[in-house]
Amino acid sequence: MRLFLCAAMTVLCAACSDRTSDNPVTYARTEMQTMTCDPLVFRGCLTGKHGICASGMQRCERNGQRWGRCLSMTLPDPDVCGDGLDNNCDGAADEDCSR
Repeated sequence: MRLFLCAAMTVLCAACSDRTSDNPVTYARTEMQTMTCDPLVFRGCLTGKHGICASGMQRCERNGQRWGRCLSMTLPDPDVCGDGLDNNCDGAADEDCSR
């Protein structure tokens, strides 16, 4: 991301929509506005679940004001016996399996 400051105190944040310099996306905001996140940047997000359901990905909105929904997370499934994973995301792995 590149930041520019012009005489009118407007900050322009230029990013590239497809990670090349050929397709810039530009955002304008006044000096008093703050950015919550860098536009179009991804980060991991927590779902509040345990085990393999603990994380997903979310993207910063184009205007930089907030993070989007938590996506690409793994949802609970029935436990798979013997894999050592918490497939149903209840905090215990393979707990209903007879040994």
